[in-house]
Amino acid sequence: MIVNNILSRVLLGILTGCCLLACRGELPVLPSDEIDVGKDPLGGVSIKGMYLLNEGNMGSNKCTLDFYDSTTGKYHRNIYAERNPSVVKELGDVGNDLQIYGDKLYAVINCSNFIEVMDVETMAVRLLAVLGAQYPARLCERYKIDREQASQSEPYELLELIGHKRGMLMRGGEIDTERASAMLLDEYRAGRLGRITLEFPPAD
Repeated sequence: MIVNNILSRVLLGILTGCCLLACRGELPVLPSDEIDVGKDPLGGVSIKGMYLLNEGNMGSNKCTLDFYDSTTGKYHRNIYAERNPSVVKELGDVGNDLQIYGDKLYAVINCSNFIEVMDVETMAVRLLAVLGAQYPARLCERYKIDREQASQSEPYELLELIGHKRGMLMRGGEIDTERASAMLLDEYRAGRLGRITLEFPPAD
């Protein structure tokens, strides 16, 4: 009887511990950081910059992406997570290869079995999908967008509205969505959109 009571208490303790471990709070978005490495570390090679894909430890989902900007001499580490706040596991498990083709950046994530296609507009549209669904009032107030119009707009249309409101126009009156995307991500990074939660419990 005593042995049974002890075993019951041990099993209850293990079960309680598992339940506590299963609960977690909001995952923070790890900020990127930058290092000043100078404007000519590549020995006079004329390029705008370069990307570096870090594979991370196998099984840890810690593949990261860095960028060196040769125009400023700054090396930016871990830029993907901050610019893709709605992606929970970030780039994934074991980055294998990286290639620029056209205006897109392709990253092969080996153990996660997928290829990530990146550009600045995709990152901004992902963020706007969250803002439009969860923080419409804050989004409309920040960028002076009509609430009803915002509720009827897709994320890319919201990006165009923001670009128009901020006067980001190219020749011919076309909206510069790339510039608007960069501005939106910079303002999110600087906290100008307020406190944003990017993880929500699954809907019942």
